[in-house]
Amino acid sequence: MHGPMDDTHDSMDMTMKDAIYWRKNQVVLTIFSNLEVSASISDIAHSINTEIQDLNARVLQDMPFSLERLNILSSDALDDITGIYVYSAPLRAGSLSQSREADIAVFCNIKPKRETRHGGAEADESHSDDATLQVVNQLNAYAQSNTAQTPFHAMPNWLGSCVPDETHGCPITPPFPVEDNGNRGYWKTLLPELPVGLQKATGAGVTVFILDAFPSPRQIVRAANAAGKQNRLLSQMVDGMVSDTPFQARPPSIGLNYTYNIPDPSETAVTGKDIYGRLSGFPMPDHGMFIAGLIRDLAPEASIECIRVMNDFGVGDFMSFFQALTMIEERLRPDGNLYGQPVVVNLSLVIGPPECELARLGLEPRVTCQAEDTSSLPVLLSGLLNLMQSMARQGVTFVAAAGNDSDPRDFAMNPSEIHFNARYPAAFANPTDDFPLFKAIIPVGAVNRKGEPATYSNYPGPYGVATYGGEVPKPDPWLPSGKRTITRVDTTDPIDALRGVYTGQAYPALSRNDQYPVAMQPEVPSMSDEMPYPQYDSEFVSAWTYWSGTSFATPIVAALAARILQNQSAPFQGEDVRAVVAATGHMITWTELEAGTEEPGSMILARQEWQNE
Repeated sequence: MHGPMDDTHDSMDMTMKDAIYWRKNQVVLTIFSNLEVSASISDIAHSINTEIQDLNARVLQDMPFSLERLNILSSDALDDITGIYVYSAPLRAGSLSQSREADIAVFCNIKPKRETRHGGAEADESHSDDATLQVVNQLNAYAQSNTAQTPFHAMPNWLGSCVPDETHGCPITPPFPVEDNGNRGYWKTLLPELPVGLQKATGAGVTVFILDAFPSPRQIVRAANAAGKQNRLLSQMVDGMVSDTPFQARPPSIGLNYTYNIPDPSETAVTGKDIYGRLSGFPMPDHGMFIAGLIRDLAPEASIECIRVMNDFGVGDFMSFFQALTMIEERLRPDGNLYGQPVVVNLSLVIGPPECELARLGLEPRVTCQAEDTSSLPVLLSGLLNLMQSMARQGVTFVAAAGNDSDPRDFAMNPSEIHFNARYPAAFANPTDDFPLFKAIIPVGAVNRKGEPATYSNYPGPYGVATYGGEVPKPDPWLPSGKRTITRVDTTDPIDALRGVYTGQAYPALSRNDQYPVAMQPEVPSMSDEMPYPQYDSEFVSAWTYWSGTSFATPIVAALAARILQNQSAPFQGEDVRAVVAATGHMITWTELEAGTEEPGSMILARQEWQNE
């Protein structure tokens, strides 16, 4: 999920200075209220409106800015809770273990003021500077001063996606098709080192949520019909697929929730890298379908609900992310349909900047309570952690990608060719001076075919795990040769990438400068004049594709978590799941780390083979 850009078409030429990690002039308030989660809409709206008025009067009175709720119908609308998300509070000091207190996330605009002839203040709509950090720091300094009437926390309206930022992307290259073999069957993912009990487990009784980008149900059905029994996995997922409320399908079918308001690509950035590692932007709506296929294969009896929180370029905003998480949290309550049941949430996405970007953004990793200083990144993400802690208390296990920032092709970001630390939310698993260890999340890194850390993979940390995610494919020609070429993958050595389902008729070009004959360009709506990245129509119809990245290692571990949780009785502990995951692997060594050390890490062996029907 990314912030708006002045010109989306210039995204291919962006440098590090252009990266954006939050929506400009927007703030998310996490209010630790004394309301119950079952409070009436009018009580919630009244409480929030009063709180914002109080902050404007007490905290921002001497600043040229004020807060205004996003998309509010009217200033006195007592039944308007647009942009307000209520969830059960995690345990707090002095709270009862069964407390039903509510935490409330509120999305606000930062509106600049200007003096009028009468000395009043009006919103200056022409204001375009980003005051987000300035206002967030002022609010948090007040919250830390212990004078706030209602405890709260402020953070930017973070952007997160299946790519770290609009300049450095995950997946590390575009997908490319697997050649049809003409046989009936599917590419089976195997975990050969699991103990016998887990080998036989199917994930029955477990619900797995995938928050990601997804193609339309119509496109998915079309691809399944075209592939037929050359892709038995996709056929199983689609036969009985549910795309209407309540979005619950009987396994092996999947549910697809396509109802959230997703920002249009024109409002955000386009993201990704081409096969040469150049900063580009290409459509990737099948990112989530590829992930769903891996989970369905490895956990054939788990219930899978796919929630579209990102657009076709893998980009969305934090509001849709909060909507999805609070919806899951609500269903986990005593009156919800998932109460007392095990739940896994797959997060093949990252939120917030990498550590190498903190200094440039004024977000050095330190904690202060002074208004003129900058809070650290974990502090500014604590509103998200608060929500995830609430969900973990109700039995959710999170599995999150460590990120792909360590790509050695990127000389601007990684000239020393080291493995960076995991990005958030995966990094919540690694304790800091700001926060203790969050035990319910499993960070996932990627290894290549040899079982070695993939060159691009971030280090998942001492509490994380790695599994097969593939390696950077070799381009042919080896170096970019200018326009009027068609780049291919060098197959001198076996391709080192996962194989998964892909429903698109069109494939993004491997090189951003590829120029295809008109006959190879698909006649689909995405090939409009607004599309900045070339595409081609594949001759293969089996709906199998190659893709590499920590995004695709993550669902392997999510499916393993579902197997572990099968037949488990409540309460479910993410810490216990993570311990079992780590124990099923064997040790590898991560070298060239940010700290200048080398560290052992757990690795789950995974491989793929074709299985005839």
